[in-house]
Amino acid sequence: MSRIFRCLAAGLLGPAAALSTALPAGAVVAAPSVGCAVDYYGRQVDASVHEAVLRINNTGTAPIEGWTLRFRLPLGQTILLAKGAYLETTSDVIVAHDIVTNATVRPGGAVTVSYQASGQATRPAEFTVNSVPCA
Repeated sequence: MSRIFRCLAAGLLGPAAALSTALPAGAVVAAPSVGCAVDYYGRQVDASVHEAVLRINNTGTAPIEGWTLRFRLPLGQTILLAKGAYLETTSDVIVAHDIVTNATVRPGGAVTVSYQASGQATRPAEFTVNSVPCA
């Protein structure tokens, strides 16, 4: 058993001491990164209604614990139905909040939100998740 492990087990050193002795001098530990990408799949249901599926991808190295997706619909479109998120709408701004079953998005993972809206299927110009711009 190593000396560091024995000291940790005995409560003589905290976890930070073990980490600091395990890294070479001058080593830099990168903080977890936050990143996202949103895939959009849309199709016309009829002349006045479309369906869209949004896949929110966690491209960072840290889990997303609780998420809020924001985007704008073209002027005049309104959400008729949504699944996978609790939606708030203010004019053309859509704010989608996680629901209990999809609140955590692990690195490399994704969650899906779908909706039906009036108008033509058009990909929103930009998305943010927790105020971070998404690709």
